[in-house]
Amino acid sequence: MSAAEVAIEGYRWVLEQWSPWPTWTLFPPAVLCVHIIVLWPYALFLLACNRYRFSWFEPYRIQAGKVPEWALIKQAMFHEVYSTFVGTPTAMIGLGFISAMRGMDFSPDALPPLIEAVAVVAIWWLLFDTYFYWSHRLMHHKSLYQHIHKQHHRFYVPTGFAATYAHPVEEIFVNLASTIIGPVLFPSHFVVFLVYFATRLYETVDAHSGFSFPWSPWSLMYRAAQKHDFHHSHNQGNFGALIWDRFTGTDSKFKKFYKLGPFASDQKAANTAAAKKDKQQ
Repeated sequence: MSAAEVAIEGYRWVLEQWSPWPTWTLFPPAVLCVHIIVLWPYALFLLACNRYRFSWFEPYRIQAGKVPEWALIKQAMFHEVYSTFVGTPTAMIGLGFISAMRGMDFSPDALPPLIEAVAVVAIWWLLFDTYFYWSHRLMHHKSLYQHIHKQHHRFYVPTGFAATYAHPVEEIFVNLASTIIGPVLFPSHFVVFLVYFATRLYETVDAHSGFSFPWSPWSLMYRAAQKHDFHHSHNQGNFGALIWDRFTGTDSKFKKFYKLGPFASDQKAANTAAAKKDKQQ
């Protein structure tokens, strides 16, 4: 059996064990597993990078020589514990019920072809970027920033656990809403949703990592970590992820700062050059 066939049979077994309950109630435990598998290992790895400053990874640090405040990291970690085990699973109860009403399929025999699944995830990502860009930009309005969004921007130097460290209003109406708008409007298969949700978690932790790793697909696609790190360190522009900053020009200061570079693969060289320049001054 191929790996895909093994995975499908495993999923079929899970559904059989879950048969006494409505299938949509799989949402909370499944999302909990995705959180533990995707977010926590990467965020803890970044925590170790900030704690021990491994020589292998320091050249890829965006704000060379700077680390987040430890007291703030601890707050964000406790916040993420609550989010992982209470907040997000609770929200998934509602999403599971709505998704079932909207026609989301759970059957292992109804998995869409790979091309269709990729297309669906791409549409969901575009909808996420659209909602997140405009709602995030709204959070920077002076009437909302001080009371809501400022909590997230306490991280001048971001790290993985900063990704979900936000005011409850922002968590619900910006972070959660932007992530689920695609699956709610255009439901597909439950497994496709889990894959999409995993990519969303991976991307948001990577964007807040503080490191521009050359092997990161998000850095290679649109310099995610550099863009969002600039947003935190300068509190200017870069409100979205994929397209809207380019269309609206809200990434102009970021481009000017980097002089249209360096790309993610050049972060090591850029940091080395900056360090040499500091020594000469």
